[in-house]
Amino acid sequence: MIHSHVRITTALFIFANFKFGDATSEIIVQSNGNFTLQPNVQGTLEEILWRWNKNKVVEFDQEVVVEYRQFKGRTILDLTTGALTLTHLTEADSGEYVGELQIKGELVYHHQTVKVFDAVGKPAVTCQVNGSS
Repeated sequence: MIHSHVRITTALFIFANFKFGDATSEIIVQSNGNFTLQPNVQGTLEEILWRWNKNKVVEFDQEVVVEYRQFKGRTILDLTTGALTLTHLTEADSGEYVGELQIKGELVYHHQTVKVFDAVGKPAVTCQVNGSS
């Protein structure tokens, strides 16, 4: 039982450090970790906007990067690839993330659903003797 807990925690940790491509899919990550949303786009990025549940996360408009709301101080935006890394995750960060990337005046979208869970606690094993037989 303890070994399966270790395997699950390890799998979540490894899974949380992968980078994800174009397809809309769901990823599961552990709280207090990091994850990177990696759009697979070609060309020079003119503008970048990442949203979480339709709210702005971070935006780049060729001059300045602006972080919003609870994401301030927790984003790393790669201005060359458009990749967004979020740090210090909480369960509240779960939801749908959409990247809007402008290349040559046209918008390219990247969709990703993310679920953040707290780590599974260590199981406690106890032994109790009931009478003697």
